[in-house]
Amino acid sequence: MLENGLIHNQTNYTSFFGGDYTLVDFEHNDVLRKVYTDIYGDTIPNTESVTDNVYHFDLQEILPDNIENQENLTLVVFVVDKNTNTVINTQHVEVGEEQGFD
Repeated sequence: MLENGLIHNQTNYTSFFGGDYTLVDFEHNDVLRKVYTDIYGDTIPNTESVTDNVYHFDLQEILPDNIENQENLTLVVFVVDKNTNTVINTQHVEVGEEQGFD
């Protein structure tokens, strides 16, 4: 789960943004707030990994306490081949919306 629109000071170690050391009220986007699966992913059963099958995974979790604005949340999901670590598919969706296949 990612959160956007977080306004906080940011230490700057680059020459970007005018080289200022502290960027006051910097907007942070795509901030990782929670991982809801195993950090290396959850295995999709072999019986579900067949042509023309749609695998369903239901997730019902309480939002973590560190969320500042529920309106700014995005879920990101990706499928990885466990043998090659190749990303097969990825999707993202704003919380409360639906995302079909691309």
